[in-house]
Amino acid sequence: MADAAQRYVAFDLHKRQVTVAAVDQAKAVVLAPRQVALSRLEKWCHQHLRSQDQVVMEAGPNTWHAYDIVEPVVSLVVVADPRKLRAMAAGAPKTDARDAIFPATLLAAEMVPEIWVPPKDVRDLRTLIHYRQRLVRRSTAARNRLHALMARRHVAVPDGDPFAQSCRAWWETLDLRPTEALLACQDLDTLDATTDQRRAVDAHLARLSVSEPWHADANLMLHRPGFAVVNAMTLLSAVGTIHRFPRSSHLVAYGGLDPRVYQSGETLRAGRISKRGRRELRSVMVQAAWVAVTCDEYWKARFAHLQAKLGTPKAIVAIARKLLVLVWRVLTHREVADRSDPETVARKYLRWATEHRLATSLHLSRTEFVRLELKRLRIKHGPINIKSGGWNLRLEATTAG
Repeated sequence: MADAAQRYVAFDLHKRQVTVAAVDQAKAVVLAPRQVALSRLEKWCHQHLRSQDQVVMEAGPNTWHAYDIVEPVVSLVVVADPRKLRAMAAGAPKTDARDAIFPATLLAAEMVPEIWVPPKDVRDLRTLIHYRQRLVRRSTAARNRLHALMARRHVAVPDGDPFAQSCRAWWETLDLRPTEALLACQDLDTLDATTDQRRAVDAHLARLSVSEPWHADANLMLHRPGFAVVNAMTLLSAVGTIHRFPRSSHLVAYGGLDPRVYQSGETLRAGRISKRGRRELRSVMVQAAWVAVTCDEYWKARFAHLQAKLGTPKAIVAIARKLLVLVWRVLTHREVADRSDPETVARKYLRWATEHRLATSLHLSRTEFVRLELKRLRIKHGPINIKSGGWNLRLEATTAG
């Protein structure tokens, strides 16, 4: 085989090894399936891959590590959707050799169900968001176990948060069996540890929100009702870049908030939401919807209207879908809401500047931070004076962005 011949190489990634195979344009096998240890993958790629090769690999736990190794060596790397690949190979025997050759033949035929490859900064942010979600799940599980313990023992819960540090002495006074006391102590320690870890993650997310490439988009999201730093950064990590969604309906479908549709002949039915796409995007939009319908009069009225017709669960999902359409418009057209209340936006920006000492880290006062963020949005405002929770903000009126 001539060195210049085009090869289509497939990587079947596993925990510690990769099965590699290649075919040519005629789909004849030119590199028989072989296994390469992940620890040797970089050396193997430089020795055996050519600059004109094209590579396909499934999305999975080791994909981005392998992608970063292979991408500089070859002309093209395609990442395939594993669910669609499995559907295309339905009924065929499952072997590592076939799992390597089949995607290679699809690549040669230009039939690979390709997915978007996020840049490294998006991958890093997604990793951080997923880690925070695991911390929240651990904390929630510990709280649920402690609530169950109190319910079993018919304990009268003290006022306030029973899991706060100020209530630890109260826990020691409970008449618990030795095993229950041990498990309660372990769950309280879990709550303390996860709370500290989540604060550290939130502080890092806040620092990322004022750094590139996230600062401009975070600013646009935070001025909208329903969004704070954490859920805005969660949304931006899921979206990646808004330019890959030509229409708002594409983003809605990516979040799984589009209705399932059955159409055959003259029959057309729309059912529940599809729940496809990124779960964290759907979840964060529902959370934002609840905040918006609680704190913003416009969304509160929209929710009340929908709630009367659809009921609460469907109404909040409808609000989440409308908010996601608005997100698409904001990020695509860089829109600033005409009805934004400058004082409300300034209050959110003051919290943004104060939490985790962001303004200090940027060598700015909180007033300077808020003024710069409002200027970035070109929001016109009159005199603003905010005193809340020990915070004090004074801004002079402006008639220009």
